[in-house]
Amino acid sequence: MRTLALGLAFSALLCGIADAQQRNLAPPQSRPDARQREALAQAAAPLLQRGYELPGQPGAGITGALSAGASWTHSIVFPPNRRVALVAVCDSNCTDLGMRLADPDGRLVARDTTSGARAVVEFTVSAPEFTLTIEMASCRRNPCRWAFTSLSRP
Repeated sequence: MRTLALGLAFSALLCGIADAQQRNLAPPQSRPDARQREALAQAAAPLLQRGYELPGQPGAGITGALSAGASWTHSIVFPPNRRVALVAVCDSNCTDLGMRLADPDGRLVARDTTSGARAVVEFTVSAPEFTLTIEMASCRRNPCRWAFTSLSRP
């Protein structure tokens, strides 16, 4: 499980750098800073109480920065037959962060429909690979910084 989490962070970092450079945005980083780790921990707490686990090292995740109306997309792989929760948080300038997940055929699997600086989606893994999109719907002062992590349970 630790290898999966580290591999996910590394591959997302490599793919995200090229995408971010094309859009003149801050490239994704492999570790959230202290404020982001705290925000992720707060957002993940209810999920942990429901039996979800954080794979890999504590504080592992992916971070980046997006301007209002921009998005970051990446292919992501999860172990089969697991229940997964994806958690994304945004800085204090962010007023609406969104997240969606699509299967290999482009069909929507899960989408955060709430407004605010947190986005959480839950789903059962039914395909080997998905497309994750982090959406910066609204940001008071561009760019807004975001952080993302995943949790899972059997």
